[in-house]
Amino acid sequence: MILTSDGVHDQMDPTTLENLVRAHQNDAQALAEALVDAAEDGVEDGQPYRDDATTIVIRPLPAPPDTA
Repeated sequence: MILTSDGVHDQMDPTTLENLVRAHQNDAQALAEALVDAAEDGVEDGQPYRDDATTIVIRPLPAPPDTA
């Protein structure tokens, strides 16, 4: 599960987001950091602006071994 603030998902195109998820799919921390790092600065009222960029990545727990 990936949760991002608008400072992340509004600041990158879907292809970049998908590429980062694929590149870091086995490392939740690296994925979260890569998404925040990739968020681009914007412009608001003609001035450079950096929105808060927050990402939480939650990896599912592995299935327990079959003990039957």
